Amino acid sequence: MYKIYNAFICGKEFCCSKKPLLIMKLTIVMLTMAFLQANAQATKTITGKVVDEKSQPLPGVYVKSKSNPQDATTTDAQGNFKLVVHDAAGTITFSFVGYETQDQVIRGRNVVNVSLAPTNSNLDEVVVVAYGTQKRTSITGSVATIDAAEIKKNSVSDIVNTITGRAPGIRVTQASSEPGKFASLIDIRGFSTMPTNGIDGNATSEQSGPLFVIDGIPRGQSDFARLDPNEIETFSILKDATAAIYGVKAANGVILVTTRKGAAGAVKVDYSGQWGAQFLLKYPELSNAYQYAQLLDERDFNGQVSGKNDPITPLYSAQNIEDYRTGKLPSTDWTRATIKNRTNQQQHNVTLSGGSEKVNFFTSAGYFQEGGVFASGIEKDQKYNFRQDVQATLAKGLVLDVNLGLNDVVQSHPNTGQSSTYNLIRNTWGIPPTEQIYLNGDPRYLTHFLLSSNDNPVGLESRTLAGYDDQNERRLTSVFSLNYTVPGVQGLTAKAQFGFDNNYSLEKNFNKSFNEYLMVNGVLTVYPKNQSYISEKFNESYRNDVQFSLNYAK
Repeated sequence: MYKIYNAFICGKEFCCSKKPLLIMKLTIVMLTMAFLQANAQATKTITGKVVDEKSQPLPGVYVKSKSNPQDATTTDAQGNFKLVVHDAAGTITFSFVGYETQDQVIRGRNVVNVSLAPTNSNLDEVVVVAYGTQKRTSITGSVATIDAAEIKKNSVSDIVNTITGRAPGIRVTQASSEPGKFASLIDIRGFSTMPTNGIDGNATSEQSGPLFVIDGIPRGQSDFARLDPNEIETFSILKDATAAIYGVKAANGVILVTTRKGAAGAVKVDYSGQWGAQFLLKYPELSNAYQYAQLLDERDFNGQVSGKNDPITPLYSAQNIEDYRTGKLPSTDWTRATIKNRTNQQQHNVTLSGGSEKVNFFTSAGYFQEGGVFASGIEKDQKYNFRQDVQATLAKGLVLDVNLGLNDVVQSHPNTGQSSTYNLIRNTWGIPPTEQIYLNGDPRYLTHFLLSSNDNPVGLESRTLAGYDDQNERRLTSVFSLNYTVPGVQGLTAKAQFGFDNNYSLEKNFNKSFNEYLMVNGVLTVYPKNQSYISEKFNESYRNDVQFSLNYAK
C-alpha cells in the first residue's frame, strides 16, 4: 500500500503515488511564491519633489533609504524623484552639496516633498593671516585653519601629532613613540628645506619644515610641540604666496598659532581631565626553547653535511630537547620579560578667565604624564604647562598685553640614551630562549649569556643596576605688546611688540657598573658590565624679537 500525498495549487488537486520528490518540488514552488508575494508587499514606491529655500527645484539631490542604502536615486532637472524602498516604514535621507542633510520618516506616505536649507557659510570667518586678520572672502591665497576644539580631542605629549589629517596639505610623520621624545616630522605640501629652529640662521638637528609663529613671534617646532592644546585660540596654515610676507624663512609655509586671552565678565573656571591606558595588542611570536634547540641542532647538522664534514656533537642532547619540551628545563620569553603590555597616561588642565572693561586675564595650568613599555618602569615623561595673559587699557585707545608661558618637561630613560632604546629592544629578540634571566632563578645573579654577545637586557633597563638618563627642559616665553588706535583715522592702529625667550636644559647620565654571572662545571664566573661614571650637560639660550607695525583695516 502506498501513501497518497495531496497538494493544492491554483485550485487544482494533484495525486502523487510513490513520488515524494515531486511533492518536495511543489513545496519549494509554493514557498518561493509566498516569499515573492511578501517581498512585493514590503516594497513601496515613494515620489516627491525637492526644492531650495526659495522654492526653486534642486536637481541632483541624492535620495536614499536610511535602512537600505541600496535603495537610492537622484532628483531630475525639475527636482522630482521616484524611489522604490523595501522598508515601507523607514526613513528617507536627502543630501546635496551646500545644503543641510534632511531625514524624512515615511509613516505611510506615498508622496514626500522636501525643502532643503543651505548650510551656514564660513565666508565671514575671520582668519589670522601673518601680521593681521582677514575675512575668508578676501583671502586670495591658500590658507587652512584647524578648530582649536579639534586639537583638544587627542591626548598626546607632542601637539604636532594632533594635527594629523585635520588640514589639507599637511603631512605629519611620528618618528618615535618613545615617551618624552618630540620627534615628529611635519611639512606643508611636501616641502622641507630649512631648519625649523633656524631663526638665527644656524642649522639645527631638527627636521626641516615650515616656520612656526606663536603669538606673532617666530619660534621653532620644539616650542610648538610642547604647547598645551588648551592654550590655543587659533591655528592657521599659510601656503604659497600667503606666507611670502615672512621672507625666505617661510619658503616651506608658515604655521600661525595664537594663544587664548581673557574677556570681560565674571570669572570662569574650567577643568578637563583624561585618564587612559595604552595596550600592546600582540607580542612578536618567537620560538620557544624546545623549538630553538631543535632548529639549532638541525642547522649545525646540515652545515656539516653540506660542507662534507664529519657530524659534530649536537649542542643540545636529545634529553635536553625533551626536557625543554616537557618544561623540566625553563624557556624564557625575553620580549615579555623586558616589555610590559600596558602603560598609563593622564592629562589635566585648569583654566581661569574673566575681567572688566579695563582689565581682563586668562590663566592656564596643565599637566601631562605618560609611561613607557619597559617592564622595569624606567621610562617616564611628565610635562607641565603654565600660561598667563593680561590685557589692560592704560588710556583711551592704548592697550597693554602681557603674555607669559612656561613649559617644563621631565623625562627618564635607560642610561643607554634615547637613541639606543631601539637597539636595546632589538637586541633582546636575538637572545636564545634557552638562556635564563637569573642564574638558577636567583634575582641576585643576572645570567651572563653563553650563546649571545648581548648584555642581559633586564639589567640594562634597571635604574638600580645600570643607572639612568634623566633630562629636564624648561622654556620660558614672553610677549609684551602695546596697541594704539590712532585717533582721527578709522581703522589705523600702531603696534610695538617685544618677545623674550629663555630655554634651559639639564641632562644627568648615571652609568653604573653591574655584574653578570655564569656557572660552568660548578665554577661561578663573574663578568663586570659597564664602567661607573656620571655626567651632566647644561645648556641655556636666549632669544629676543622686536617688532613695530602699522595696520590699517577698512
